[in-house]
Amino acid sequence: MSDLLKKAIAKRTVPDAEDFDLTPASSEADADPSERPKVNVSDGFSPLDSSKVLPLLRNSKSGHPIYFVPGQRDLVFLCVHGAGLSGSSFAPLVEALAGKFGLATFDLPGHGRSEIFPRGCETPDFSVEFLLAATLEVLEEIHASFPRHSIVLVGHSLGGSLAARLYAGLNSENEPKLPELRRFCRGLVVIETVEGTAVEALPEMSKYLSHIPKSFDSPSQAIKFVFDTQQVRNRRSARLSTPDQLVSENGKTFWRTELRLTEKFWPSWFEGLSKLFIGTPTPKTLILADAERMDKELMIA
Repeated sequence: MSDLLKKAIAKRTVPDAEDFDLTPASSEADADPSERPKVNVSDGFSPLDSSKVLPLLRNSKSGHPIYFVPGQRDLVFLCVHGAGLSGSSFAPLVEALAGKFGLATFDLPGHGRSEIFPRGCETPDFSVEFLLAATLEVLEEIHASFPRHSIVLVGHSLGGSLAARLYAGLNSENEPKLPELRRFCRGLVVIETVEGTAVEALPEMSKYLSHIPKSFDSPSQAIKFVFDTQQVRNRRSARLSTPDQLVSENGKTFWRTELRLTEKFWPSWFEGLSKLFIGTPTPKTLILADAERMDKELMIA
């Protein structure tokens, strides 16, 4: 674990843009129209501005957009989103907390409003080390900005893996030695992230992605798709969290993150996660839709 976090620390500097091919990929606007869902979009699926709920604090040193809402107590939930999503995934949670606690989140490289690995970059780095480095950098900046606040790491899906690895690394007796962060990070919450079930599902993910429309006629149409396919089951949440997952080009709406480019990194995202979570010092919480989603190691634990 310490070696992984060492690599993350070493990767805190974002590679120069010239290291990557930023030539836009071939336009998907010419795709077969039959691939796009034929839906009638009502005003009920119009985008909502998540920045009114979860405003931008600033960009980190490496360019990660950080969002923050203060709370009544000196406790901040630092939330890490899943693959293909963005920090605005947690905007509905801000409303649920009703100002009692602070909430911070950010856009991972290649996601949301991040300018790192823009759409069209064919060689983005979605390695667990690079994404963990971004998470660590944001954690350090949140602590520097609010040094008296306790921090609870919260992660969903891929974000759950990153949060768990970072939390375990901070509590390791080995390198790196980050005593200040260790003292102020008080807990871990992992949402819908289980190594066994995630690894079992990987062979089906490519097939699943092939059935997702590559483009839409409008952001509202994309929001309706997310809601109708039950990726998000609350309409207001879908209207808040989906817009930052989209970009508009040439009159069409596309996904900001091209998940096909992340496929080679999928196994490393979840490898060893269950053992890591079980062995991490408490307090910690695992939130799943049902107990059947747990793998063998978690069931035994």
